[in-house]
Amino acid sequence: ARDGLRWHLIEKKKGEYDFSSLLPLIKASRETGTQVVWDLFHYGWPDWLEIFTPEFVESFRLLAREFARLWRSETDDILFASPINEISFFSWAAAEVSIFNPFVKHRGNELKAQLVRASIAATEELWAVDSRTRITQIDPMINVLPADPNNSRQRKGAEAYRLSQYEAWDMLAGRRNPELGGAEKYLDIIGGNYYVHN
Repeated sequence: ARDGLRWHLIEKKKGEYDFSSLLPLIKASRETGTQVVWDLFHYGWPDWLEIFTPEFVESFRLLAREFARLWRSETDDILFASPINEISFFSWAAAEVSIFNPFVKHRGNELKAQLVRASIAATEELWAVDSRTRITQIDPMINVLPADPNNSRQRKGAEAYRLSQYEAWDMLAGRRNPELGGAEKYLDIIGGNYYVHN
């Protein structure tokens, strides 16, 4: 199963962590023998934090460390974590077409790079606490076709759009935008979400 940490409830004030909203979920998963992939970021963050700032990456790194420590104190099971859920989709929805918070337009690539930096920083913290931690990188799988298959411009545009689904993974792997610090090791487990409109 997958579930999320709800960062906005855990860190209402900067640097003060309250995991009381998460502990019952960890306990239930342990008692039922359910393996959970924990999303550290599933589209939400504390109100006091601006997502485009360097502070976001640092705060997210520290959240990952505190969560990993909590996990270690609760169980010796291997942690499965998804640092940032659907980097490519969220960047498009939140910063390209403005349908998710922070509701901005034409900043999708900027947000994607920011989330890749945050994912890498969080992953390093998770591994520092327990090197056995498994990291999942999840995005929706899409297929895009031209309205007119005989129109070469539409075909090229559709193909570029289809290939955009892999950009975050390529950034994490260091194949694209290597200045972000990506490396193959950050693609531990890849997950592809499917929705009816994909």
